Parts: sequence; structure tokens; C-alpha cells
Amino acid sequence: MNYSEYILLSLIDQVTLAERPPLNSSLLYHIVTGKNTSYQWVKLAELHVYSFFAVFPSLTQDVFNQQISRMERQGLISYNKQNGQKNNRDLIDITERGKRFLVSYRRQWPMIRCDEQARYYNLKSIIMKSFVQVNQYISAYSADVKITEPYIMDEALQAFVRDFWIKYLSADRLQEYLTSLYRQLEVLPPLVADIFMASLVGRPETFNPTSEQLTTYFKVSSSYLEDIYWQLLVSLKQENQLISNLFAEAVKVFGIVPVTYQKSVDLYQRSYSLDKIATLRQLKVSTIVEHLFLYSLLIPDFSFRNNHDPLLIKQTRQYIEQCQKSKKRLLFSDLKKRIGRDNLPYSYVLFARISLTGGVPWH
Repeated sequence: MNYSEYILLSLIDQVTLAERPPLNSSLLYHIVTGKNTSYQWVKLAELHVYSFFAVFPSLTQDVFNQQISRMERQGLISYNKQNGQKNNRDLIDITERGKRFLVSYRRQWPMIRCDEQARYYNLKSIIMKSFVQVNQYISAYSADVKITEPYIMDEALQAFVRDFWIKYLSADRLQEYLTSLYRQLEVLPPLVADIFMASLVGRPETFNPTSEQLTTYFKVSSSYLEDIYWQLLVSLKQENQLISNLFAEAVKVFGIVPVTYQKSVDLYQRSYSLDKIATLRQLKVSTIVEHLFLYSLLIPDFSFRNNHDPLLIKQTRQYIEQCQKSKKRLLFSDLKKRIGRDNLPYSYVLFARISLTGGVPWH
């Protein structure tokens, strides 16, 4: 079993154990590759699998299909075939053999999962590279040497890290950061802590070991190395002020959503109507709503959510709950008639559905 199969099996197991809504291969693929739609985020909330979102953004459909087929042949997963024939809508479950495999592999490759990583999916590469560059600065500063080979070659990222260094790092803060970091690493599985520290060790002027050196030394895959590093970095952010500041500054400078989403958000914050934004951007109103809804999930107290009538959200939620109990198909046209609002925006359905799940964990 390779690491991506290990992740897929762990995700299936988490959904099965919690007896959450069923999972099919199409949804599974979209979760791990990070398909960014309102429907996908509602499903993330229903299944509570935020920590698996966009873990393998470059995974192709063909490779994914091969992995799923291999796990089925090995008896690690099974399908609840609909209409007697297997397709991408068939429900996937983990087998007893699959559960035993997971126990074994978790001893070999300890795993840390952090729900909040989904919030920063768009900044993953930026934050990880910036963090390593910050530590290169710290290492060079402590050794009183000049950096000859910056870890980051991108000029915009270099400028970001230099500004961060000037704003947040001082002798007192350095000591506070290092003390906090060591304290947090002490309670981690030894393999995880060792990998994290090894990635920050090296000559200050040239800095950290290559991924190839780390994977060879620790006998882990590059995908495990990257995933565990990212999950750990997000979890350390909760109690380490320097890392928390790094995340916050990255959000300010680079934005928490793709550029096309941010354009819609900027126009909305300038008090443009949805229709006007759609016209200016030559997009459908439903697309603009999607942009604003997703941004509201990632940024607490974004005005788009606050501009919705709480009573209407509650009524929409009650209608959805009734449909779920009676196993009746939810039709937006029926909902508008029921509430008596022909012009009800679809965003009310989105906010009602996300509230049914308890909302995103960082709000």
C-alpha cells in the first residue's frame, strides 16, 4: 500500500466509523484533489473530512481509479453496488481486512490530521515555503552568517518573508518561538517530530536537506513527508504565535481564495449588487454567489453571511430537514413557494445546509 492509498483508506474508515452520509468514488476523488465548489464544501461538512481536503491536488483520475481497483482486489474496500452494477456512484465501505491494514500502517506511518488545513488550501505552498525561509533567517541570524543560497527563489515570496522578519522577529520573540516549538514537538510521535526537525536542520547559509535526502533517511514517501509537514504546521499554528502570525500575514498578502473568487469578493465589499458583479465579471449570478459563499466559510464574519435574514435561513433549514426525514427530493422551486419568496437567493439553501452540519470548525 502506498501513501495515497493509505490516505484514501483512512478517509473511508473515518466516514464509516462515524456513520456519516455514504461515500462514493466520485466524491472521494473530489475531496482528496480539492474540488472547490459549494456542493463539495457542504459534503466536507456533512462527512467532517476537512483534513483530507486537497491532500493530493495533482492526483489524476486514472491513477486514482487504479488505486481504488487495487484496494478492492486486495479486499481492503467493498462496494455497495447500486442497481447491481458498479459505477462511480456506488457506495464504498472499508472491510475488516482494510481496518487491520490501517492499524498496521498507522504504526509504521503515524498520521496527524488537522481540520483547519482545509481553510488554507489555496495558500499551502506559499505558507510551507515561507515557513522554511523564516527558519533559514532564524538559523543564519543565530549563527551570525550571511545567507548565500535562499531557500525561496521567488522574489515576491522573498519580499514577503523579509517583511515578516522585520515585523515579527526580535530576540525575545525568537526565544519564545523556539521554546514553544520544542514544547509542542515533545508530545508528537517520534517519527513525526524527527522529520519536522530534520527538515529545519542544515547549514544556515544554504539551509535544509532535500526531500530526497529526508525520504531516504526516514524511509518514507515524499507524499507522506509533505502531508505530515503541512498537517503539523497547521496544528502548531494553534499555540505557536509566530506560526499563527505567518498564516495571518499570508492571508492578508496573498488572499485565502483563488484570484477569480477574490475579484467577486472585492466588488461585493465595495457594495456592488450581485447582478452588477455578474455583469461586470461576465459571469452568472449563481457563480458570484458561489464565490461569496465559499469566502464566507473561510473568513468568519464576512458580510455576505451577515446580510442574510436569520429567520429565512432557519425556515430553509426546517424545510431541508423535513425533506431529509421524508426522503423527499429537495426542489428549490418548492422551497420558494413554501416560504413565499419567489426571489429567494439560492445562497439561503447553502447557508441552511452548512448550518445543519454544525458549520465549519474554525468559525
